[in-house]
Parts: sequence; C-alpha cells; structure tokens
Amino acid sequence: MFAPPSEPRAPPQREATARIAAALAALGVPNEGRALRSGSPLSLRVAALHEAGLKSAPAAYSFLSAADDFNIAKRLLGDDSTFCDCPDLEGHVPETGPWARQMTRDRFLLRPFGAAERLMARIVEIVRAMCLA
Repeated sequence: MFAPPSEPRAPPQREATARIAAALAALGVPNEGRALRSGSPLSLRVAALHEAGLKSAPAAYSFLSAADDFNIAKRLLGDDSTFCDCPDLEGHVPETGPWARQMTRDRFLLRPFGAAERLMARIVEIVRAMCLA
C-alpha cells in the first residue's frame, strides 16, 4: 500500500557542495585548498605547467585602480575577447582575478608567479566559496 519512508534528502545546495568537494578531492585538492595531494591528477598537471617553462612571468606586478577604468572600458568596447582573457594596458599586464584577490586578501609577499600559481589561486577560491556555502 504505502512505500517505506525514504531517508531524508539534504538540501540541494548541500548536495551540490558535497559533490563539488568530492570532485575536488578526486583531483587531489585538500579541503583547505593549500597543498595538492602528491601524485594526484591536478598535481601532475601543475608539474607539467612547470616543466613546460610556464613557471614565472618576468614582468613587474601591476594591479588595477580606478585610474584604469576609462582605458579598460575603451578596450572592452573596441577589442575582441582576447582582452578579457589576457588584459594589457599600454604595455603592462595588470593582475586580475583570483590571483590578484589572493595577493590582496592574504598579503602574500610578491613572488614569482605563473600559470600554476594562477591555477592554484582559482582552486583556492573555489574551495573558499564552498566553505561559505
């Protein structure tokens, strides 16, 4: 007559967060998002970035300010999408996105940076967002 009661389900956001956490763990990202698990798929990809010579950029650090707003708007309206992927303003490449936010938030000493550091900053930001969910 009646179906047996099923186990209560977690709210959709908690289920999604748990699935994301499991996927990150499978990639080798620990909960705190700082160090990759040795031999994990992600640690192997980061090592490949280093081996490919994408270790650090030999450029000075440059962060955006309100003084850049006009030039950014002009470039966004006039250029193709590559400006969004790799912005440059009059010869200098401003730091944007997760890496710039991490440098500002965590007050890290400015150090060599490259593709691997930017990737890790994105991952740390994902993990931090999950912790807030």
